[in-house]
Amino acid sequence: GLPICDLVGGRCRDSIPVYNTCVDTPLHDDQHAFLTRAGDLAESLLAEGIAHMKVWPWDRFAPQRTAGGTAVRVGPAGWSAVGPPGHRLSAVDLASGLETVRAIRERVGNRMAISIEGHSRWDLPCAIAIARAVESYDVAWMEDMIQPDSAEDLARLARETRAPQAVSERLFTRYAFREVLSAQAAHVVLFDAIWTGGLTESIKIATLADTWHLPFAPHDCTGPVNVIACLHLCAALPNAMTMEIVRGFCKGWYRDILDRPLDIREGHARLDAFAPGLGVALAPALLARPDLVRRSSAR
Repeated sequence: GLPICDLVGGRCRDSIPVYNTCVDTPLHDDQHAFLTRAGDLAESLLAEGIAHMKVWPWDRFAPQRTAGGTAVRVGPAGWSAVGPPGHRLSAVDLASGLETVRAIRERVGNRMAISIEGHSRWDLPCAIAIARAVESYDVAWMEDMIQPDSAEDLARLARETRAPQAVSERLFTRYAFREVLSAQAAHVVLFDAIWTGGLTESIKIATLADTWHLPFAPHDCTGPVNVIACLHLCAALPNAMTMEIVRGFCKGWYRDILDRPLDIREGHARLDAFAPGLGVALAPALLARPDLVRRSSAR
């Protein structure tokens, strides 16, 4: 009859800061905003108590996927966050992407922490160029600037710049993270609790990060059950740094999935009122939908 966070060691905090990944949703056009009115977006987030935002202003200059010779356009911005890595970033494009970061700093100063998402869209020289360009803006971290398939290359990126490097929701199991940490290739450890093997493996990864005196920050965009599971880890594990959210998801379709909304107030997810287990259930209205498809991995 205990919450998961109490079963895996007990709570060491009552709340955890959240950061907003700036995805477009019906409620908030945050991706469009960071390209066109980044200062306004930063002020909007601060008004909700959110003091950390993640943006990807250079993705649009990376090669786009093609299908049958036709470019695949994804999202309202007209470009995709996935595709082959770029091998050329012009000085003009480098400066254009930097404009987002500059606009945030000029409007709100250091009241807003800024993380840069790379979506693994760049080769090493381009990633180094971007990292060096943002050094003077004191970014919180740079994430997945290159494919995380070589701990040695990730370590070189970390050595070539003062900007902290975050690695990586694209890695799976503690064994992949062990290689990165042994190479001193990360300053922040990111993982997705669903993709990497569930709560047990996530705890092992977070504990491994703590062995190197590093924080962890769980990934979202995979649904509200993932967020709840990760919040239990953030409650119990001392090296939790922050939890990723998309504010439009938390105010929108996440509420349709769970029987109670996520408790996020003043830029923090509350961790002090968990019921036994995960502490949430799927919403009755969701389970009653005629188009619902239910599968179970248990027997």
